Amino acid sequence: MSGVKRARVRIPAVTTRPLPLACSPGALEGGWAAHEKVFEQLTTRALEVTLVPAGVRVLLARDDLDLAAAFIRGESQCCAFFSFRLTVPSGQAPIEVEVTGPEEAQELLSGFTELVKTRGGP
Repeated sequence: MSGVKRARVRIPAVTTRPLPLACSPGALEGGWAAHEKVFEQLTTRALEVTLVPAGVRVLLARDDLDLAAAFIRGESQCCAFFSFRLTVPSGQAPIEVEVTGPEEAQELLSGFTELVKTRGGP
């Protein structure tokens, strides 16, 4: 390839600090009571809850899309150390909410499945 010059690009290293494992209920836009209601609805309406690497996956009926979004919005405001993925498959398959977090949060996330069972979920 004559006539083609290759440029060398230097990309600075990006370092990230781990987020502190601390919840901030005061950061919730609608307040703690409203988020607690959303959380209770999510845990009682869950079709299935399974542990996944580094977290938990919750299946919900497609009619619960707004509930899933409200849950993610509130949890991301309160617990910035969690990561979220919302999957809305084609057709009428259930929607998936996946919550993952650092190793220090795994006990909290695995306790979520037990909470769902005590509230009448799967």
